[in-house]
Formats: sequence, C-alpha cells, structure tokens
Amino acid sequence: MGGGAQSCVTLLAMATLLALFSSLLWGTADYHGGNLSKKYPAIAILGVTQAIGLVFGIFLVLVTGEYSANAFGENGYFIPGAFGGVFGYLGLICLYAGLSTGRMGVVAPISALSALIPVGYAFFIKGDRLSLILSIGAALAILGAFLASGPELSQGLPIKPLILALGAAAGFGVALVGMAIGSQGSVLMTMVMMRTTTLFISLGILLKYRTIGGLNF
Repeated sequence: MGGGAQSCVTLLAMATLLALFSSLLWGTADYHGGNLSKKYPAIAILGVTQAIGLVFGIFLVLVTGEYSANAFGENGYFIPGAFGGVFGYLGLICLYAGLSTGRMGVVAPISALSALIPVGYAFFIKGDRLSLILSIGAALAILGAFLASGPELSQGLPIKPLILALGAAAGFGVALVGMAIGSQGSVLMTMVMMRTTTLFISLGILLKYRTIGGLNF
C-alpha cells in the first residue's frame, strides 16, 4: 500500500474513532440532560450546561493558543459559530423538553436524524458526492430511526414529543453545518463562539424576565 493510500486510511480510521467518541459523549450528555429536565425546566438546564461548556472551552483555547485564529473573513469562525450556537440552543431546548415527556424511545432516534442535514448540505450546496457506503449509511440511519421508534409509535404517541424531536433534529442539523463551516478556521474557537452565543441568550432571558425557565434570580 502506498504512502498516500495508507495516510488516507489512517485519517479515515481517526475520523471514525473521533465520531464514535463524540457520539458517546453527546449521547451521555443528552441522556442526563433529559433526565434533569424531568425535575427542572429545560431552558434552565441548558443555561447551566452551556456556561460550564464555555468555561471548559476557554480553558482549552488558552492552553492551545487557538484564540489567535481569524474571527472574520475567509474561514472565520465568528458568524458560523454564532449561527450554530443559536440553532444548537433551539435544538437542545426541543430535545430536553422532548426527553422530559418520557418518550425517549421516540425523541432520541428521531433527533439523531440531524446528521442528514449536513450530509444534504455537502451534497446539494458544496457539490460533494456520496460514496456508496455513505449512501447506504444514510439510508440505514433513516431506517434505524423508524425501527427504533416504531414500538412506541405503534402504541400511539402524542404529537408534542414528535414535533419536539423533529425540532431537535432540525436545530442540531443546522448547528452541525455551522460547526463544519467555522471549524475550517478553528475548531475550538467555533465551539467557544457557540457556547458564548447560547450563554448570551440565557443571560438575555434572565435580564428581561428575571428568571430562566422558572428559576428566579
């Protein structure tokens, strides 16, 4: 195997491992966030988690020196990060609110279809072409979501969890597109920009209503 081919295989394996690890962390966070949303308002849980994520992100930026990345212009992280932050915030609110209904078996798999939005962006906007294996994977993702939520759907399902699940999928999908665009300039600064945006949204709600999801200050 040539050096170029071996390098591609190594990058693919690394990307796959990082994606699996990301799914593990994201899924764990969503599970605990959904459980907490049964006791506390979803918007309050979101405000706290985003603040913690921002502190951690700032720490990583200071350690790595990523703060020197370009915020604007070509490959700037500011606009895509803010864009992704707003839609990610909306997606998380929908997800936590949906999970709090107790219909995790429906909300979780449907919200996972968010991955199809960046795939669609790459295909229709950027002009990328899906390989056969990626096309099969996208089809299996749709089928998997249907099969995973099928048992609960067959027993009847209120419309609210379904709408919230679709809202979460849309919010996450658009946020992923923003993350992908901003990460071309700086991965860490894109994440920090997203968390900063969501924190300002939470602070805006706090200043206007003196409450975040029912938690008064």
